[in-house]
Amino acid sequence: MITWNTFYIFAAISIILWTAGAITALLSGSRSRFAVLLSTAETVVFAAFIAGLWTSLERPPLRTMGETRLWYSLFMGIAGTITYLRWKYKWILSFSTVVSTVFSIINIVRPEIHDQSLMPALQSI
Repeated sequence: MITWNTFYIFAAISIILWTAGAITALLSGSRSRFAVLLSTAETVVFAAFIAGLWTSLERPPLRTMGETRLWYSLFMGIAGTITYLRWKYKWILSFSTVVSTVFSIINIVRPEIHDQSLMPALQSI
């Protein structure tokens, strides 16, 4: 069962893959297939955590600030990879790595943001 207690493992693997992909993209002369492969692997790892969390919560993980940041991290990785593939901007993988890493670290350091009764992500007036 995947819960927030195992998030740090998935986050560490993803951060390593993000960083390796960003460095590979920066050091390569043209578009690097290895950088794309590393970035895609990161997306798969993060998506696996989200799918496991979704299954264990029995609802989509969209209610708390921590869950919202989890989706931000996933989509930053996907957007960075797509932008790198389409326009060959070497810096975009580094930028998406920094933003995704910050969101992941906030989720690790502040576990209280995962409690839905304390901090709902979207509130109506």
